[in-house]
Amino acid sequence: MTVRGITLEDVRTVKSLLEGRGERATPNKVRKELGDKGSYTTIDRHLKTLKAEAPPDIGRKTEIPKDIVDAMSESVEKIWDEAVHLAAADVGEIRKVCAERVEALELELKDALDALESMEKELDVYQEQVEAHSNEIEALKKITIEYEVKLAQCEREDEGRAERLENALARLSEMVLALSGKDSKQ
Repeated sequence: MTVRGITLEDVRTVKSLLEGRGERATPNKVRKELGDKGSYTTIDRHLKTLKAEAPPDIGRKTEIPKDIVDAMSESVEKIWDEAVHLAAADVGEIRKVCAERVEALELELKDALDALESMEKELDVYQEQVEAHSNEIEALKKITIEYEVKLAQCEREDEGRAERLENALARLSEMVLALSGKDSKQ
């Protein structure tokens, strides 16, 4: 059993069918219409042969009546004018929206700059306060050191007084005992 290949007539028939539907005949479309049969090379070769057989389409001029050309020109001009008008209106609207947005952004920027300036002034005040507090802290540290020195000095003096007081109390106790012993002998 021999397998029949794709013939020029098969391709011609499918090409006419495709062109009748307003489609361009390509090797892929022709092969699909043939039930996925035939090689692309064979189909392409047959399409080229059919193209070479077709009469040339050059040199044919069709005269379009002047009134139709004028009507088409007038229609194109109206369409163009309307398109320009619509485009100008769109551009105008876009410019208006952009101008409003720019104005809003400029106000936001001004507010932000004002807030920034206010914060910078506050920062300056806080920095001055920090510097003043730092100076106060340093002065208080010096005073604290002076008091610590005086306290240590007082503690040393108190230790000396306490020792002298203890010695004086011990002598007083001895005297009291000595006197109480004399009184009891008498």
